[in-house]
Amino acid sequence: MVLSNVLSYADRVGTVPLAVTLLALLALGRAQWSADRAMTRLLVCGAIWLVGGFGATVFLPVRSDLYACFPSVAVCLAAAAICGRSWQASTEVRRRRALVGALVLVVAMTPVYWARTERWSSLAKFSAAILADLAAATRHLPDDAVVVIQDDRTTRVNLDTAIGTLMQDAVVVTTGRRLVIQVEPPLGGADPAGVAAPCDTCVSVRLRVSGGRLVPDSAQQSH
Repeated sequence: MVLSNVLSYADRVGTVPLAVTLLALLALGRAQWSADRAMTRLLVCGAIWLVGGFGATVFLPVRSDLYACFPSVAVCLAAAAICGRSWQASTEVRRRRALVGALVLVVAMTPVYWARTERWSSLAKFSAAILADLAAATRHLPDDAVVVIQDDRTTRVNLDTAIGTLMQDAVVVTTGRRLVIQVEPPLGGADPAGVAAPCDTCVSVRLRVSGGRLVPDSAQQSH
């Protein structure tokens, strides 16, 4: 598990800075900084920052992109220092070529930025729409009313991936009231056998996720 975490986090924090640094060295030329004590000290401090940043999270049984944010600063600073030293030691012609190449690279990577952003923005849009629909559907209900929501787990964007176990808190923030929200199947990978189903007469509203929105459940209409 620890080895898997190390490899995964190394990819998160190092792939892009390493690729950019190698491209910069190819475009600008390798800088002669190996005997520079200031540069060596900076790289050593960056290594300490990196190891310290992952000192606790690398041993956790779960991984998160958020855990890589703080340690990645060290790698980016080290990469920037190396690229900056290469820039200072390079020629004017190489600098102009590097600038043009950098602009072309940024534009060429636009589809990648879009794809990576869409993966997470779709979850944000979904959760905002669901909570708005829930607030409208439960506006007439009193506090502590029971609401059952049938989630659609056939798609990547669902209640479990977008909101998860924070569903109850999200409802409080959105509606300002406390409702008893039960999601089927249970959120957070909970054992369905360990979640008691409310009685039919206890449920005030039954809703289901359909097409990224909350709609009345057919079971509620038939009941």
